[in-house]
Amino acid sequence: MKKIFRFLKLMWKMLLLSSFTLIISWIIFLNLHPVFWWNPDKTEDKIQNSPNFKNGKFQNINNVSITNDDFSFKQLWEYFFTNWVERTPKNILLSKEFNKENFLENNITWFWHSSVLFNTGSQNIITDPIFSRASPVPVFWKPFETEDDFNAEVLPHLDIVLISHDHYDHLDYKTILEIDKKAKKYLVPLWVKAHFKKWWIDENKVIEFDWYDEIIIWENKFVFTPTQHFSGRWPLNRASTLWWSWAIKNDEKSYFFSWDTGYFDEFKKIWEKYGPFDIVFIENWAYNESWSQIHMMPEQSVQVWIDLNAKQIMPIHWAKFDLSLHSWTEPIERFTKEAKKKNIKTFHPQIWEIFDENKLPTEKWWLNIEDNQ
Repeated sequence: MKKIFRFLKLMWKMLLLSSFTLIISWIIFLNLHPVFWWNPDKTEDKIQNSPNFKNGKFQNINNVSITNDDFSFKQLWEYFFTNWVERTPKNILLSKEFNKENFLENNITWFWHSSVLFNTGSQNIITDPIFSRASPVPVFWKPFETEDDFNAEVLPHLDIVLISHDHYDHLDYKTILEIDKKAKKYLVPLWVKAHFKKWWIDENKVIEFDWYDEIIIWENKFVFTPTQHFSGRWPLNRASTLWWSWAIKNDEKSYFFSWDTGYFDEFKKIWEKYGPFDIVFIENWAYNESWSQIHMMPEQSVQVWIDLNAKQIMPIHWAKFDLSLHSWTEPIERFTKEAKKKNIKTFHPQIWEIFDENKLPTEKWWLNIEDNQ
């Protein structure tokens, strides 16, 4: 009996020691790995003078909650342990092989999720590039499988890299390091520059902006407009950096990118100030009624097109990661159904497809994935 007692006591000590070692290792990892933490200068005048910065955090225009009262641990259980089959494609996703020369002859490529590469005539611009997982650790949020692989080496030079906010599916440490030698300038929200400094990116290449700031680079005017969302790469630094949408205008074209946002009246003000727009790129993924204030439902995404009075609309932020409880085809099906009801023509390229604004891709390619059993 004494031997059993001593054995159990030894096992208990080993368990405590292992747990303590694991916790200490995790704390060290969180504090030392640059993907997580950074040390912004909270005394910077531009941040302290921002009307959107109060009580040490950035604020939305409206008083909104990240989740409403309907959110529950039941939904967390459902996300991690149920309904996986419908939330991921049953087969490999259709994709196109990216060709740099072909891109230079046309002008737009959808690099999946919120990454769009386009040329305005004098500038190559890419938005929220992410060519890896939407997670700081290799266990979670791997991209869905595609026909073709992609290597950042095949990208053309990048005059402008636009970052909407610092969530992992929009600002990716690994991708930034991969593309940095091709990138001339990064335009980022307030305090996001601190991430780049932590990642040893030349801070002279990174320019920060507040809502409704404007800058002209060559012939393009960049306007940084509000969204209704939040930021942070860990619960402890939530809302510590700003988030935004943006408009890009020149003498010939005008684009608007919504990025992650709940639906709010500010879209109408953006149209009054900067519309109309030739193409609106609108988020359409990772929604749920429980967090609808910070991610639009598909029908609301279509309403944004109406608010902005745009000529064309393209859904983005979809078909790459399993980030909600809906099936992977539900967002695009609801979006196209609502657009058809409102007599709105939409376009939806395949992954890495290169196309021209005068010939927009409209094939419902996702139907081929589900039919090809």
